[in-house]
Amino acid sequence: MKMRGLYLFFVVFLVFSQVVHAQTAPVSQINAAFRSGDVSAIARYMDNVVDVTIANNQSASSRTQAEMMLRDFFAKNDPKGFEAQHSGNNEQNNTVFSIGYLSTPNGRFRVYILLKQQEGNYLLQEIRIEK
Repeated sequence: MKMRGLYLFFVVFLVFSQVVHAQTAPVSQINAAFRSGDVSAIARYMDNVVDVTIANNQSASSRTQAEMMLRDFFAKNDPKGFEAQHSGNNEQNNTVFSIGYLSTPNGRFRVYILLKQQEGNYLLQEIRIEK
């Protein structure tokens, strides 16, 4: 009987860990893309419209515009490292977020990303890069 309970516990644990991993995987991949300055990897998760704030310049941008803004930012600020500080989710809004710090030769930038689940996929809704 104890063995059956232990087995059931592990099955539930594995299923739960896969669900949590599926929810946080895009955040981890986007954080890794910030670490290397890989705009294409970030753009892969963008929704059709993304709120982008870079150095107090805020705009609701198309995916193409947001990608160009990030390319311009990384051209001026070569990433030297990225350290994720905090991430979480809001189950009521079906959103996940991450806050981290991007190190560049021009200083350290705080990066905030917000993704919302739509039709089973998490899409990037907001990017904030602030010094």
